[in-house]
Formats: sequence, C-alpha cells, structure tokens
Amino acid sequence: MLKFSMGAEDLAWNDFDKKKFVPFVVENNGSLDIELVDKSSSSAPDPELAICLYKDKNIVVQSSYQRSRKFDIDYVDFDSIKILLKDGFGLTSEQFYTNIGGRYISL
Repeated sequence: MLKFSMGAEDLAWNDFDKKKFVPFVVENNGSLDIELVDKSSSSAPDPELAICLYKDKNIVVQSSYQRSRKFDIDYVDFDSIKILLKDGFGLTSEQFYTNIGGRYISL
C-alpha cells in the first residue's frame, strides 16, 4: 500500500485555483502602473504572475512571469487585461478582465 503525506504547505498549493487577483491600473506620465491585488481568502502561496493587455481582442503587451504583483509598462491603449498565474508545480490559471465604465470587470 502506498502511503502519502501532505504538509501544510502542500495543502495550501491545493488552494491555487481559489486565488483571485484584481487589477488596479493608474496612468502615470506616459506609463501604466498596474498592481494586482489578491482578493481571495486562499492560503496558497503567491504564484508567479504575468499580464497580457488587449485592444480589440489583440494582444498589445505581454509581460514575463514575475514574483512581484506590480507591473510598470509604457503607456498603450488597451481595453482588457488577462492575468496569468503559475504555481510552484507549473500549473497555470488565467483571469480575464475588461474595462467597463472605467472599472475592470471579471468575465
């Protein structure tokens, strides 16, 4: 019989799919300051994060994965943002937001 033991950190990774980030975007002197705020109650460690900015369903900016929740990007016109998450095991998840009336709404 195979025995399997999970520690608290392993159990936290099981909560990865419950992680929920919300983008806050500020235009600042020709750049975009984008911060991803964790709005979940998940105890999973923070994943690596990347973002894609879209205009009319076309990618205009795609970042690399990073540990920081803050992205500083040269200004581009965009209407949607996709947040990409990658956990320590390489599992990925996506969260998509579109700008409606100046607020980013999850779709």
